[in-house]
Amino acid sequence: GIKILKNEVVVAENANNIGAAGYLPTITVSADHYRSVYNTQQTFFSGAVNQSNVARSNSTTATAMLNWTLFDGFKMFAIDKRLDLQEDLATMNLTAEMEMKIYQASVQFYTLLQLQELKTIYEKSIEISSARYEQQSLKQKLGAASEVQLIQARLDLYADSSVYLKNENLIQNAKAGMNYLLGRDQSEPFVAEGSLSDMKSLDWETLKRKAIEQNTSILVNKANIAIRDQQEREVKSNYFPQINFYAQYVFSNSESQVGILNSNRAFGPGVGLSLSWNILNDLSTYSVLKNAKIASENAEFVMKDQELFITSELQKSFDTYQWTVRNL
Repeated sequence: GIKILKNEVVVAENANNIGAAGYLPTITVSADHYRSVYNTQQTFFSGAVNQSNVARSNSTTATAMLNWTLFDGFKMFAIDKRLDLQEDLATMNLTAEMEMKIYQASVQFYTLLQLQELKTIYEKSIEISSARYEQQSLKQKLGAASEVQLIQARLDLYADSSVYLKNENLIQNAKAGMNYLLGRDQSEPFVAEGSLSDMKSLDWETLKRKAIEQNTSILVNKANIAIRDQQEREVKSNYFPQINFYAQYVFSNSESQVGILNSNRAFGPGVGLSLSWNILNDLSTYSVLKNAKIASENAEFVMKDQELFITSELQKSFDTYQWTVRNL
């Protein structure tokens, strides 16, 4: 997951450039060569007739054109800002994935430590239950204990053994989960080493403030809101005229066996300015803008919902922490 999102960051970096924002001009080169053979008859107003069978003609045209948008309603600036935000968003998503993997690995590791400590406790319980069963068995043979006491001792031994086996299964599952998070083969053997640290004193207001300020999910939602704002600006740019500068160099040559001109050649540069303004486009810009505003509003709702969710989950965890502290 981390490697995939690293590639997404590279993709966002590649997409974030001045060309994609629309600052640079476009240059196109085209060429065309045309040949034809016609049976031609031309009658002029003077009464002269020009006729030829299998009249050949050919023409060659080559053009190099530069087109540069000088003004597009500030759309290029909005796109430039959006691309920056999308690159930041890709980095935040990578950070969020790394934080999640670290969190999952931490939970898995300390769960494994706890299960390993419980294994030692369950082994001692089995030893005690086994010794008690042997003692009750001896007492029963000597007539100092009843059959009921022996059965109870056997049931206690079975119960402790069952708990031990369940704990062993949980340990294997935890190890499989840890190997997955570390990207290792599931059969890779290992033992978690460490100790369960003492519980630290936690303050609710400090935890809540840091959760809202530093939580990557909330930062991602804030970035999405900013991106939606820039997309609104991009749509609003369609209300403004667009001014383009263009320059071209043209070479043209044509030859014909029949016609007014036997040959015609032209070449040279040309420059110009063009202005276009879409005054009415079936209200499509208006509809897109309304939908963009709704999308921005939804992004705000998503962020507020995320804040409520994080606060709720934090409250549950803090309540569990307080309950644990009271029961120590």
